[in-house]
Amino acid sequence: MPGKRLFQDLIHALERGVTVKILVPCITDHILVKEASYLYLRTLIKQGAYVYEYKNGFYHAKAIIIDDEISDIGTANFDKRSLFLNYEINCFIYDKEFIKQIRSVLDKDIDNAKRLTLKELNRLDPLRTFKEMLARSVASFL
Repeated sequence: MPGKRLFQDLIHALERGVTVKILVPCITDHILVKEASYLYLRTLIKQGAYVYEYKNGFYHAKAIIIDDEISDIGTANFDKRSLFLNYEINCFIYDKEFIKQIRSVLDKDIDNAKRLTLKELNRLDPLRTFKEMLARSVASFL
């Protein structure tokens, strides 16, 4: 779940025509995190983002590639807790050959993922809806 600033930056990037691909785990390591993310993912998908759910086991990567020029890899999730509360570290990498390797790995991971659609996220599912409502009430702690 991105913080307000990161979320707005993603929206603005999409409005400028930037391609945004997000890969999230199907299996999460914290209760309700998946459901709490759906509010953000719906908005991003509506704005044109490609969101994929990794289906081949647990996915724990934290990596960004920007224009094949910069990569950010590390331990921090791209959320408020990791960026401002926990003692986590990321590394900016500018080496183009290394970035090509990262891109290759991420492309393979996307091949092992299913693209999420608004139709799927908006499908009637009372249990998921209940979990989403519960998740919203505790989202600041997730």
